[in-house]
Amino acid sequence: RTMSNPPTPPAAGPPRPDAIATLLTTDDFLPGAQTLLYSIKEHLSSAPEGEYEPELIVLATPSVSQKTRSALHPAFCTRIIDVDPVPFPRRAASKSSDDDDDAAAAGGSHVDAWDRHCGLTKLNIFRLEQYATFLYIDADCLVVRDVRHLLRLGQESADFDEGSGGASSDSLPRSLLGAAPDILPPDKFNAGVLVVRPSRRVFDDILSRAPSLGSYDGGDTGLLNAYFPDWYRTYPPEARLPFGCNAQRFMHRCTYDKRPQYWDEAVGTDLAIVHFSSSSKPWEGVKSGDGDVDEDVEMEGSEEAEAKRAIRAMLDSKDAEVLAKSGGSGGRKLDEMWRVWHDKSRKYARRFGRERKEADEKRRRDEDRARRKRAAQAQATPPPLGGGGGGPSAPQSREQKVDAQRSVTKRFRELRKEGMSAAEAMGKARDECGFADEDGKKDDPGAKVAAMFGM
Repeated sequence: RTMSNPPTPPAAGPPRPDAIATLLTTDDFLPGAQTLLYSIKEHLSSAPEGEYEPELIVLATPSVSQKTRSALHPAFCTRIIDVDPVPFPRRAASKSSDDDDDAAAAGGSHVDAWDRHCGLTKLNIFRLEQYATFLYIDADCLVVRDVRHLLRLGQESADFDEGSGGASSDSLPRSLLGAAPDILPPDKFNAGVLVVRPSRRVFDDILSRAPSLGSYDGGDTGLLNAYFPDWYRTYPPEARLPFGCNAQRFMHRCTYDKRPQYWDEAVGTDLAIVHFSSSSKPWEGVKSGDGDVDEDVEMEGSEEAEAKRAIRAMLDSKDAEVLAKSGGSGGRKLDEMWRVWHDKSRKYARRFGRERKEADEKRRRDEDRARRKRAAQAQATPPPLGGGGGGPSAPQSREQKVDAQRSVTKRFRELRKEGMSAAEAMGKARDECGFADEDGKKDDPGAKVAAMFGM
């Protein structure tokens, strides 16, 4: 179910869930998001006893089509959350200049599409306070190892002090729990993989300071490094993740043909997430299959295509020659690995669709059978003494109600541990335990879950 404004949890109540999320601002990245989410599901270890599984979430802007949303939920994610696009703010000085250097100095991005539409949309992860710990991964990444240990940063850092927040105030909580180094400079982090503790105060503060802080790369990485300048110098060691938690393909391309040890040995022991951050993306030119957009992924005139043209225009002939040489067998190796996982994700989507269709048909048959059984019982039941017939059954005793509620709660927890969303788990638990209206319609599971959590 798509949620435009998820509710903020009450100050006191049940523990907040963790989440693993990615972001979509265009249909072009659907193959990347599907493959990423499938690789997470395949590698993520089970939650420890007594803990819920993290939610798999896609943040989506209004520009993402319903077809793309349906391809992602519920097969690949437990929830899609609508977020507003956040453009990169420009200072007044940039309005009178078309020069890229002047624009960057003025605080804008070097890619106009990012400025106009979605350059800082990723920052929405800081405002979603209904989650305790948020692991964000760009949609052009591939998970190759279990990443549950990154969520534990939230538990290990539960005693974070006030006063270790961003650049503007010592009174803000430190929302950034973990990030991995960029290729250059290595004392800055890359924002493609982030572990955060959401805080609406921090979200508002970043946006208010964005025009004055600027960004050395014209995007969210530069801005967040300006806002969290002490990540490399004073943050605890666990906040500085290994390069393998955000291993960028560009390094692989530049080193693998001549010195594969850089990747296989220096990075390999820590390799958990591969980031295809440079152009072109491994899915470009791949025709869609079941569950994908029914056209070439890189669409003429799209924001992504415009962004790529702008980036390529910044390269001189020597830069282009170096990049061309770097795309040897080593560069193809990672792209081929991504395509293997993409093929697996497409097969999973088709299998999920078949199983869901079969389950829906079975549920309809079971509901029809239950309605016929109730109708037959109503006709066969004699009217109670004193007249009237076919009236409601006698109310349950208090003990019966308590036992029934316990059964629902127990089954709800079992389904949540299996990875089912809260609303779906509640609806299925109530259905299995016999809670249904007389006409066979189930109560609204979303309302039941909301009532449980005081929302």
